[in-house]
Amino acid sequence: MKNLLCFLVLITFSSQVLTAPQVRADNKYPYVGKVVEVINTKLYTYIEVEEDCNFWLAASKTDEVSKGAVIGHNGGVTMNGFRSSSLNRTFDTIVMVDKVQVLSANEGVMTHGGNKYCPPSQSLKKTAAVDAEEEKPAQKKHSSSTPPSSSSSNNNSNVFLDIAGIAMKGALQRKFDQNKSDYQRALDANKEQQQEQQAEENAREERLRSARAEIERRDSSRNNEERVTNNNENDAPKSHRTHCLQIDKRYSSMGMLNTCNQRVAFAYCTDRGSFSCSGHQKGLSSVGPNRWTLIGAGVNDGRIHWHECSAPEDEGLYPIETRFEGSELVGRCN
Repeated sequence: MKNLLCFLVLITFSSQVLTAPQVRADNKYPYVGKVVEVINTKLYTYIEVEEDCNFWLAASKTDEVSKGAVIGHNGGVTMNGFRSSSLNRTFDTIVMVDKVQVLSANEGVMTHGGNKYCPPSQSLKKTAAVDAEEEKPAQKKHSSSTPPSSSSSNNNSNVFLDIAGIAMKGALQRKFDQNKSDYQRALDANKEQQQEQQAEENAREERLRSARAEIERRDSSRNNEERVTNNNENDAPKSHRTHCLQIDKRYSSMGMLNTCNQRVAFAYCTDRGSFSCSGHQKGLSSVGPNRWTLIGAGVNDGRIHWHECSAPEDEGLYPIETRFEGSELVGRCN
């Protein structure tokens, strides 16, 4: 019988702790306490509060709470063995509240009533420590009490559901943070790889440009050396100015007739057409001794101007540095 009474006493105390306390209607915050320690993280502010007992609160992050301040709060959901990954710390008991308000000491007592609060787990621990003298009056007081109503069970169920919801939210938040961190690391790695590839591509292009420049430099140097050698070997031109050609329009086409017994090379231009004397491009051709050749000019291209030079059979020497001056095409033999 005595054990049954003790069990009823514990149930009665438990239901009183888990049930929201009665607060005066003029209180804005039903609980007040003094801040012993404050720890800020990225998302939350952890506050150790001195009320009926010292315990920890967790609220949305705020920079307004400091050590020694008096704060008010509405109570919340109590969690035992709560693990904070950001702090790498496990709290024996912590109360999750929606927000806290910094109050003055007088405001906390006069305006808000100065109610104190202790988490359910610590209240139960304190109840279990009541000595034998306190147990006997408690047994008398509750000997005629009826078992707790179903409302206490409902309150307990709601508290456990809230705790489960908070735990699941915390797990989802940690999973989201981990996925976000993994995704950011993947982006950084991909960006670094792209930068390395771009650097390699730039280096390859630079090597190709350097190689092309070196080839051009060598070709230019070789051409200069060959030109100097040729000039030294032959101080005089290999060809000379001739006057062997005349215009020949046989077969209704524009052509040139060589009247000499030597091969002739010549440059020519016309008043109009593709090889206009006013342009930069001049026609080049050659014709054998006493032969006729067709040129790239039409009968409608106007007058033909030309500059001719002798051309040995074994070399194709055309006039060079040709230009049209006034009414004459001038140049020099190669």
